[in-house]
Amino acid sequence: MSDIANRRQFLKFSAAAAIGAALPENLKRALAVAPNRVTGTIQDVEHVVILMQENRSFDHYFGCLQGVRGYGDPRAEKLPDGSSVFAQPDGKGGHVMPFLFNTAHTSSACIASLDHSWKGTQTAWNEWDTWVPHKTAMTMGHFTRTEIPYYYALADAFTVCDAYHASIFGPTNPNRLFLFTGTNGLAVGNDGVQAIRNVDDGNWSAGMAHDRADFTPFRWATYPEKLQAAGISWRVYQEYDNFGDNPLASFAQFCNLDPRSWEYQRARMIVPGSTASGMHDTEGRYLVAAFEDDVAHGRLPQVSWIVPPAALSEHPNAPPGYGEHLISQLMDVFVRHPDVWAKTVFILNYDENDGFFDHVPPPVPALDPRHGGGTVVTDGEAYHTVPVGLGPRVPAIVVSPWTKGEGSKNPLVLRSAL
Repeated sequence: MSDIANRRQFLKFSAAAAIGAALPENLKRALAVAPNRVTGTIQDVEHVVILMQENRSFDHYFGCLQGVRGYGDPRAEKLPDGSSVFAQPDGKGGHVMPFLFNTAHTSSACIASLDHSWKGTQTAWNEWDTWVPHKTAMTMGHFTRTEIPYYYALADAFTVCDAYHASIFGPTNPNRLFLFTGTNGLAVGNDGVQAIRNVDDGNWSAGMAHDRADFTPFRWATYPEKLQAAGISWRVYQEYDNFGDNPLASFAQFCNLDPRSWEYQRARMIVPGSTASGMHDTEGRYLVAAFEDDVAHGRLPQVSWIVPPAALSEHPNAPPGYGEHLISQLMDVFVRHPDVWAKTVFILNYDENDGFFDHVPPPVPALDPRHGGGTVVTDGEAYHTVPVGLGPRVPAIVVSPWTKGEGSKNPLVLRSAL
């Protein structure tokens, strides 16, 4: 295909996506619920529900969404040679523009994972121009409203964050450590390899009986423990298959637990009905049923994390549509219980970008005064003198009665601030 044709296609997909299509019924009902306004402060929020999905970049999902810093960004950076950041060099004298993953005619919904190692992504940060050589041309593939209609509708109806970055350059586990503890270990003096790589005991299920005895667990304090100490209720919802995405299982405080203990029942318990023999059930029905049972009976904690099974996690090669189905089911739960929804903030976010391109270089504090000044404390921001992040942008949507139709919000958002 010629450069002219490439440019025409790129401009076509960069145009604002039409939003005339009717919203799904459950989103209409969610929008109809008024927020719980008692004090007019954050105290009116009684429940925060967090669901972190896997391995997608912001541009990869929402580059074509109207009103965000996507492919139509008027302030997009230039590459060192002055060319557009969207024209990524291929390492052979050419370039690759963003292109559509057409799921109707290809298997791109099930694309394989790309390189998303710490060093592989951190190398791209240098000049932001080595995406294709390090991650192949597939890094430039993206979806539109046609391929992920529910997520575009969700972003239209509520608030999408277009300055939300992964915590570090690199893979799942360090980024999820930030979600559950506020650090990958560096800020609390643990400079082990868990700060930049996936370190766990290999038990990618919620079954505590499969924890490996020879694994050396982490020991720093987690957010759930701090919530517990403050008298704030919390819980992790997970099926037997949790894809290894509950990092609390890697902490000594949550290993070898008595099933009657609060630690087990809030951090490690498997929802009723989910078993080892059915762990690859792709519907997530036990997860949703357990969540709704708590919502319906006044047991929804003040803070909860939902950890989906692998097939619904959207990790390549899991189709995005499977994740959309899960989120739609959870929105059904909320609108069936509007009294609870009126008091709830639901945060849908992603741990890291896999190897998918995003055009906005992340802010990284200068570790050496010769490279810039500032007042930002940089303790815990380097692994053996090398910056660890922030990483590329990832999708994040804040869904609640307080955040209706807000469109894009672009102040910088830090994962650990959740």
